[in-house]
Amino acid sequence: MNINVNVLRYFVDPSSMDLPINPVTLFGKDKDVFLEVGFGNGEFLVEMAERNPEKAFIGLELSLISLVKVQKQLDKKQLENVRVILVDARFGTRELFCEDSFSGFYMNFPCPWPKKSHARKRLNDRNFLSSIATILRKDAFFQLYTDDENFATDFMRSAEATGCFKAIELTKNPNTGVNTRYEQKWKRENRDIFRVRGKKISTPGIERLCGGDEMPHRLVEGEISEEALKEAINKHFKKNNVVYIYKDIYQDMFNKRYLVETIAVDGDFEQKFYIEIKKKPGKRAWIVRLNGHGLPFRTRAVKEAVFNLAEILEKGD
Repeated sequence: MNINVNVLRYFVDPSSMDLPINPVTLFGKDKDVFLEVGFGNGEFLVEMAERNPEKAFIGLELSLISLVKVQKQLDKKQLENVRVILVDARFGTRELFCEDSFSGFYMNFPCPWPKKSHARKRLNDRNFLSSIATILRKDAFFQLYTDDENFATDFMRSAEATGCFKAIELTKNPNTGVNTRYEQKWKRENRDIFRVRGKKISTPGIERLCGGDEMPHRLVEGEISEEALKEAINKHFKKNNVVYIYKDIYQDMFNKRYLVETIAVDGDFEQKFYIEIKKKPGKRAWIVRLNGHGLPFRTRAVKEAVFNLAEILEKGD
């Protein structure tokens, strides 16, 4: 199978970068940068980049299939003013970018999650709008398109509640659209479409989970206890308002090394990764650190999971 590696030039992996990121640095030139959350098939993102070559665009998406599709489109059209990131929208908006970075924010036809039990998944609460306000420049805009009136109304109310926006307006069936396949489908079905727009006036103070360039690790002197390691498996740990669990242990048959499968949860953001326990050559000591493959974002829960595992191994000595 032939793989076009050129398409990978559009992909950004922020888990390997120091956060937060100044988005301008991803393009090498100082220009206005715009963010789209949940770009789906990428029609809007590609069209905006094609029509505005002097501007730059970043898209966040959780679907790997969508990510691959849009990169192929960008490569086919030889567009160089777009970067895409595979990340949860709520986490990415809050954690990845510096304050006052973007000239505009777009979200087109997100899933409204209408069931009451799914309310926490809706991208229209005050915390999400505060994240948007944080990364937008002063006088920059946000724009939402949706076919769900309740979603639009809640989005508008959340924007108002932050106190960070002005000129907030909800428009039913606006004259101009965004030309996505969802919009085209809704129009064929004679559904109403709602647009919410607003302009930033101030930056709120939000608490971020990531930050700093340190890679969490600990040195354990002496020998470690396999029994203490085994006893930690499948136990839930809660510390400093984060949760983590060590799910399983894998042993390297040829080297003195263990991999501990770990799940860490910060609020509603969950990550799965491996903690490596490796004997230091020629020394009576072990290093406990994140494994280099599939690095997670270095959140509080991830750091606590590494440090706590080292403490468990020290106490078992």
